[in-house]
Amino acid sequence: MVDYELLNNLYEGIYILDTNGRILFWNKGAERITGFASSEVLDKFSHDNVLNAIDDHGRQLYLSHDEGDAEHVYIQHKTGYRIPVKFKSLPFALEDQTFGVMEMFIETQGLYSNHIGKGATDKVTGLASKAYVEHALINKLNIYRNFGVEFGLMIVDVDNFEAYNQTYGRSACDHILKILAQSFRNVFTGADLIGRWRGDEFVFIFSNGSHKHMKAISEKIRIVAENSALRGEMFKDIDVTVSVGGTKVNHEDNFESIIYRVLEQLKTAKSRDGNHTFVK
Repeated sequence: MVDYELLNNLYEGIYILDTNGRILFWNKGAERITGFASSEVLDKFSHDNVLNAIDDHGRQLYLSHDEGDAEHVYIQHKTGYRIPVKFKSLPFALEDQTFGVMEMFIETQGLYSNHIGKGATDKVTGLASKAYVEHALINKLNIYRNFGVEFGLMIVDVDNFEAYNQTYGRSACDHILKILAQSFRNVFTGADLIGRWRGDEFVFIFSNGSHKHMKAISEKIRIVAENSALRGEMFKDIDVTVSVGGTKVNHEDNFESIIYRVLEQLKTAKSRDGNHTFVK
C-alpha cells in the first residue's frame, strides 16, 4: 500500500499519474512549489498542462508517463512566474501491478539575492531601484578601470507595455512586472545585480561573461519572459514578450557611454518587432 501521509509530508513536490495521464495524487510539497492546491489539479490530465513546463529553449514539455530524469526544466507557478526544477520519474505500482508513474520535483536553484536594504529596492518589483543600479554601475566601472574585471550590461524592455496599460490598467501592469521580476530572480541567480531601470525596463549586470555567453543569457531572458504570463480567470492569461539589448564594458567607457550603447542595442532589438535580443 502507498503511504500517502508520508508522501504528503515530504518537502519535494510529488504527483502520481495513471496510465492515461490523469493526476491521482498531489502532495503538499507540490502545493508549496506551484501554488496549486490538490483540489485544483486532481483528475486533470497531462494534456491539461497544469505545470506548463518548458526546457532551456522554451520548448513545451508535458507531465511524464515514463521513467527517467529531466534537467533544467522550468515550471510555471499558479500566478505566472517561472521556477527552475529537477524532475525524477519512478514507476508507480499498486499490489505489484504497475499502472502509472510517480514524479518528484524540487527547486534546483536558490533565490537570487540582491543583498541590499529596503531603501534601495524598487517598491513594485522588489528588485534594485534605478538609483541603486546607477550607483552599482559606477562602482563596476571603477573596478574595471582599476582591476580589469569585465562585466556585461543588459536592459530588458517589455514589448507593447503601454497598450497593456491602456487595456488592463496599472494594477495588472504592476502585476506583470512583479511576475517577470520573480521569474528573473528564480532563474538568473548568477547575476551580479538585477534591477528595475525605467518604467517597464529591467537591468542586468553580469561579471566576466564572454560575448557568446552574454548572447546566450540575453536569449534566455527573452525565453523566460515569453513563457511567464499573468495567469487567472480575471486576465485570461496575459502573454508577455520582451526585447533585450546588451553590451560589454570597454576601455573607453564611462557611465554615459555604456548606457547610451546598451540603449542603442535595445533600440535595434525592438526595431525587429519585439521579442528579440541584440548584443554587441
